[in-house]
Amino acid sequence: MEKNIQQEKDKVKPVFYDPKGRRNIAFISFLCISIVSVSIVFYFFFQSIFSTPEIPNMNTAVQQDNKLVPINQKLSDQQLKKEEFKPNTEAKDNKNLVNSPKDSKQRKEVYGFYVNWDENSTASLKENIDSLTTLVPEWYHLKADLTIRSEIKPEIVKLAEKNEVKIMPLLTN
Repeated sequence: MEKNIQQEKDKVKPVFYDPKGRRNIAFISFLCISIVSVSIVFYFFFQSIFSTPEIPNMNTAVQQDNKLVPINQKLSDQQLKKEEFKPNTEAKDNKNLVNSPKDSKQRKEVYGFYVNWDENSTASLKENIDSLTTLVPEWYHLKADLTIRSEIKPEIVKLAEKNEVKIMPLLTN
């Protein structure tokens, strides 16, 4: 009986037993292909890092501005005095200044956004309506069937008209 048990143990083979060695050959070939592939990728990676690409000369007809003064050049006392009393003519001639007197006569465009669903929006609008030129309320909503749902609030329209504020409704989806 003990011989039978010993013979059965000898017949039992491991789960991954491969007597012909095919699995080992497949693993070694996969490993070799992987090593070669990774080596090629690393070769091109390091080649691109350590090589200096040739850049063709750009348009040489364009010359550099030689009027610039290098930073490390010191100005003489005489040059400093000239710069000190030189008026800033650029500021006088510029018509697009932010605080120019021409702009102060015109009312600047100030937009305010309003949503129906927030009570803070209504309170903020009533508090700041006098500083707005245009109100952008979220009144129109595009529905899934491509129709428009309107949520206009008449009291907001009256408030805007009373304060001469333009209304530009916003369409949302």
